Amino acid sequence: DGCHPHQWTPSRDYTYWEQVGGLWTKRTAAMEVYICHNGDLDSWDVDGSTQALETLFPFIERATHTAAPSTVDSCGVAGVIDLVRTKGLWYHSVRYAFLFSISRGGTITYAMPT
Repeated sequence: DGCHPHQWTPSRDYTYWEQVGGLWTKRTAAMEVYICHNGDLDSWDVDGSTQALETLFPFIERATHTAAPSTVDSCGVAGVIDLVRTKGLWYHSVRYAFLFSISRGGTITYAMPT
């Protein structure tokens, strides 16, 4: 489970927006995030509070509605990238705003919308 491609959320078809010739065009494509990483994710700062993997993994699971595919920390890096990569993806951008633009006093154990 070490240094090989890691993915949190499986490939899915997403609608996204792309600017073509000055006009925004709606498109659909299969998208997925793979990262190749060997460890070093011990924690991540959310809302001014450092979150250990023990609380970060359940947060990513709730936010992506996807169970962790592995317990290795490199998989967590893939999950974090799933949360912060939003360009052109309306749902992902709204999710990012919900997760990271509202101060909740450093807690990340709140319920997620479905």
